Amino acid sequence: MAGGTEKTVLIGRITAAHGVRGWLKLKSFTDPADNILLYGPWLFRDPRGQVREVALEALHRQGAHFIARVAGCDDRDAAEALKGTEIHMPADALPVPDDDEFYWRDLFGLEVTNESGKMLGKVRTMMETGAHDVMVLDTGVLIPFADPYLLEVDRLSGVIKVAWQEDWA
Repeated sequence: MAGGTEKTVLIGRITAAHGVRGWLKLKSFTDPADNILLYGPWLFRDPRGQVREVALEALHRQGAHFIARVAGCDDRDAAEALKGTEIHMPADALPVPDDDEFYWRDLFGLEVTNESGKMLGKVRTMMETGAHDVMVLDTGVLIPFADPYLLEVDRLSGVIKVAWQEDWA
């Protein structure tokens, strides 16, 4: 675990100490944010890249943030030393998505083709717009990840088929 060689998913970050008894203030990167309450085990990755598993003793929402207590963090100085630490979890501990659901990380690198078979690019990242998610391709093309544009996601072949014309970029 200390080497951090297995695949992990970033689920939050420690933003500050909370109080004087070692509590940590953190920001959740899960969607919805409350899902951080469900995930574990937690792995702390410090700014130097060192990874260690931590025992979570308590966690609750407080306004827009979350407050956590972990084993071995018993005072404000210890909590302050963890500021900026990323909170990860093993990727294989995530729930298996339904056939029509996807984790963004599983879409990265997939080829995107249109109905004519023209390759439009590969998914570089995803963007949330409020109305729907958008694929950002390595070619600079932005394509909504929603009906009526999204036709098929074939994880086995690594291809996403879309109803999108090459000149719509």
